[in-house]
Amino acid sequence: MAFLTSQRGSGSPNVAKAFEKADQCVISIKVSAVASRDKAQAGTITSADIIDGLVGNLQRGKAILAGIATTPGIVEYAASQYADVANYDVAAQFTAMMDEINTTITFFEQNYPKDTDGNIKRLSFVGDGSGNLVSYAAFNQTQRNAIVTRINALLATID
Repeated sequence: MAFLTSQRGSGSPNVAKAFEKADQCVISIKVSAVASRDKAQAGTITSADIIDGLVGNLQRGKAILAGIATTPGIVEYAASQYADVANYDVAAQFTAMMDEINTTITFFEQNYPKDTDGNIKRLSFVGDGSGNLVSYAAFNQTQRNAIVTRINALLATID
């Protein structure tokens, strides 16, 4: 079972709006994660895809979802939206998803390529004498496989 994102039912406007915002936030996280995973599988993922894209979306999403989780009645409202899903524990699925968001952020903090001083590799010179920069894209197959595995674990908590 995963955290469901379908919009269902009705309820208090404030709770309903918070639920809809959470739903859209989780959908955005999923779209970003799928795009990053697909680029990692294709061998085209860059620092911008990870830092500005996925990790940025995870950070923003985590903050938004943590705020929404404090909305009075949100758990009961969310549960009522999925009353037709047998044995669905919205609080447990939300917690599992948030844990995976945290784990994915930590994964990139610990495993993102760094130089000898520990600075992340973000940009590279094109190397043609122009001084132009490009997003760092020299991830090896092992790194890309690890990225795919980590993102798949995150995606397993979102449906």
